Amino acid sequence: MNPALRKAVDLAVWVILGAIVMAGFYFATTKIADDTVRLLVRIGGAAFFAAWLYIVWSGSKPPRKVTAQQLPTIVMQLHNLGKDGSSASFTFTPRGGDEEVTVHFSIVGGTLGLDWLYWISERRTASPSYAKNAADREKFAEFARKLGYEVVQKEEAYAKYLRIERGGSLPQLAQNVMKEIYGLQPGDPIALETDGFRVQA
Repeated sequence: MNPALRKAVDLAVWVILGAIVMAGFYFATTKIADDTVRLLVRIGGAAFFAAWLYIVWSGSKPPRKVTAQQLPTIVMQLHNLGKDGSSASFTFTPRGGDEEVTVHFSIVGGTLGLDWLYWISERRTASPSYAKNAADREKFAEFARKLGYEVVQKEEAYAKYLRIERGGSLPQLAQNVMKEIYGLQPGDPIALETDGFRVQA
């Protein structure tokens, strides 16, 4: 599941649970029959259990902060532990800038690739914004091609992006992009979101 879409589902789940809890308090304070209160408690318990199962099923950790130095290890774990549809997104703010850039890795058809996402349908997800990725699309493609990577244009119903699967080390390319194009330093924080696998310490 797309990380941003998963966030929306998580939020919806907890909003529903909150509404159930508030309803339980309301009925309890208005002294509605005990059977009704017991029923609400049972429903609330079942909903919390379902939410717990969903979190376990999602197979992902919440966003965490990493550095560019950790990127190769995380991408290797994605390759070794992930499956089709598994992904890892690295989002950062360039030195001297205020718009975020996202470097995305995913497994498609059993093959690991680096995705330069520059358009995502709002019906699919409203976040994160890929405006900076879109503005720098040609800059990224030219940079990668000069280093010998094969850049392929991809378009789906919900996304447009450049994908790289061949030409050299994908983690090394990502680190070079972060450093050479955006001035990222080794210790600068990067937000990591994963889907379909768990990062091992």
